[in-house]
Amino acid sequence: SGLAFSNFEDVDGFVKDGMIQTWAVLSGFSVVILLKLIKEVGSSDSNRRAILVSWLKNIIPVVFAGLYDSLECLSVISKMQESKCLRDAEKTSTMCLAALGMFIQSHEAKNIISSDGMKSTIHCILETVLFPSLGVPFILSKYDSICKEITTLELKDGDSNNIEGKTDSIDEVGKQPDLRITNEDEAEDSVGDSNKLPSFVVENEQVEAFHIATVYFSNGKPSKLIEQACNVLETVCTTHAHWCFDRKALMKILLLPLIAVEDGSIDCDSNNEVTHVVLSSIIRCVKLLTQSENLDYGTVKGLLIFSISRISCIGKAPSEQSIVKKSLCALLRACLQKSNITKNEKLIHVRETAESDNWEAWEILCLDLNQSSGINHSIDIVCQALEDYKTTRRHVDAFTAILSISSIRTDWVPLIMRKAGGQVLQLTKLYGNCQLEGPAFNENRTSMCAMSIKMIMLTFQYMNTDKAVSAETVSFHSIVFETLVSLVSFNGLPGQSTSTLNANADPALGRICAQFFVHILRVAPALFKACLVNISVEDRNVLEAAVRADMEGYQKKKVAVVKKPLKLRSFSRS
Repeated sequence: SGLAFSNFEDVDGFVKDGMIQTWAVLSGFSVVILLKLIKEVGSSDSNRRAILVSWLKNIIPVVFAGLYDSLECLSVISKMQESKCLRDAEKTSTMCLAALGMFIQSHEAKNIISSDGMKSTIHCILETVLFPSLGVPFILSKYDSICKEITTLELKDGDSNNIEGKTDSIDEVGKQPDLRITNEDEAEDSVGDSNKLPSFVVENEQVEAFHIATVYFSNGKPSKLIEQACNVLETVCTTHAHWCFDRKALMKILLLPLIAVEDGSIDCDSNNEVTHVVLSSIIRCVKLLTQSENLDYGTVKGLLIFSISRISCIGKAPSEQSIVKKSLCALLRACLQKSNITKNEKLIHVRETAESDNWEAWEILCLDLNQSSGINHSIDIVCQALEDYKTTRRHVDAFTAILSISSIRTDWVPLIMRKAGGQVLQLTKLYGNCQLEGPAFNENRTSMCAMSIKMIMLTFQYMNTDKAVSAETVSFHSIVFETLVSLVSFNGLPGQSTSTLNANADPALGRICAQFFVHILRVAPALFKACLVNISVEDRNVLEAAVRADMEGYQKKKVAVVKKPLKLRSFSRS
């Protein structure tokens, strides 16, 4: 009370009652403010810093105690109907978790709370909030088995206070931690079947699910409780919080939901946003641990296969699951950075992902190789996908992938366009001139034309680097000019009379083509003139009209009004 009242006697009963009711908010904000002040003071004022740290040491136990009590309250009243106790427990847990997340990120955390205390807190969050929210009861059963196994190994080690020593001893005594789980709960040999994470064995025991819909949801969205719990878990998995938990043991625990996803026990295709939020957070945690730990080959390969397969599945699902896909892509990048995944393996996966139309994973694999070997190894499959005009989703996704890669690695543009340039220009013509039919075509027409122009522009920028007008450059851009002129002829230009346009014409597409012509004229006039000579007279007239219209701003020509002369003799006096 010293921060608000000069004397303890000044705190009357009314104030005490108010503090009791809002203790979680007061404690949480006190932790945040104290951490901010400690950071600002730094080492310039040691006395003030010591006072602030002493206050922090007094408040942190209150936050931890409140978190434990509120989570226990949630588990006790989980089957009761909506009540004030349930709402209060949720708010208290959320506030304590928010304060805890800020506290773990500070430099003072390690000196105030022990690793055992943090470990108990993480266990409590996992078994009370995160794992139950996934709606798979036997995850908790398997989780309990792993916790008992970890405890047994720690007892054998005989030193529960030294995290690093404990990890070394676990590796020596139990030949652990191998993070993949077998049917017998024993570690598999790392040279075994690593194509997938091993399956759960669901025993004939009834494990009661933890379910609090009102706690998990808020207006149909994941509640703050879920979000703050995920934030704390991700903070623990960062490198500066290595003291909080045995990281290899934590990895073994966090693999449980991923195994459940692979077995189909957790449905990623559902519209349950709580599942998406929690699962994406756990995947991000696994990614952080993968980056910082020396994992065995089997575990890394299993995670790599898992991320590739799940990206492919989610790629065919609605966009609501994009948060999970984003986390899976990050996990895939982390696995590819590990030295125990060879280049030959990556090339195999490059070709497999292209054959299965898993273009997002294909893009990540190609970029990770940092050379054009991935493109060379799969460009034939890319061309086949671009030529599959009947399957809209396939050629659209393939086009999106090569455009994304070309935007990042412009030095790969010539390799891609030498092999796939014909398909790119053909798709431009098919979409721009409405030579394809169907609702999928209408939906993607504008975006495909825009992507085509962007790909052509990237090619021009690369070929025009040295400002030289070679025969190859003129030949390529002459074909481009002919293709884009056909789009202008079909779609017209803004301001053109609608009576002269085709039924499916889109003047905006004509304007994009005209802007491209004007850009070439201004940046590379010699190339523009050389291409102009190579095209037909009809195409040249259309191109010149498009350039003139774009430079004049598509203004309609005003027809001069002929005024009749005023004849004074026609007026007569009345």
